Amino acid sequence: MKIWTLKKCVDFFLVPLYDLAYSTTYWLETLVYDFYNQLEKPLYIELYAANPGPKLKNLLSAIVSVSNYADGVILATHDSCLTKEIQDRLAKNNEFIHFLERNECESMINIIRKWKENSRNL
Repeated sequence: MKIWTLKKCVDFFLVPLYDLAYSTTYWLETLVYDFYNQLEKPLYIELYAANPGPKLKNLLSAIVSVSNYADGVILATHDSCLTKEIQDRLAKNNEFIHFLERNECESMINIIRKWKENSRNL
């Protein structure tokens, strides 16, 4: 079945792009850009964030690489505590926030602002 036929039958697409390191991310952006150009439905990208997995810096680069073309980024882990740890580290990492600002990733910046707000309200 061709992708343009499939898109008539679904509400959105979820594309898993797993790497244990994400040491280079150009391939992520290339793939996501191609999906983005071919689909007329929301596009969600799933990145591997389980333990052992990529270094946080590499994971952040992967998030930035895909966030300009994806409607959302899902971090796949096997442990909810690890997910919370990643969220906390991203929210507290000013270098990452500046990185997102330089790359004009406004939607991800808004998500981090909500995370910070929620952590203050707990």
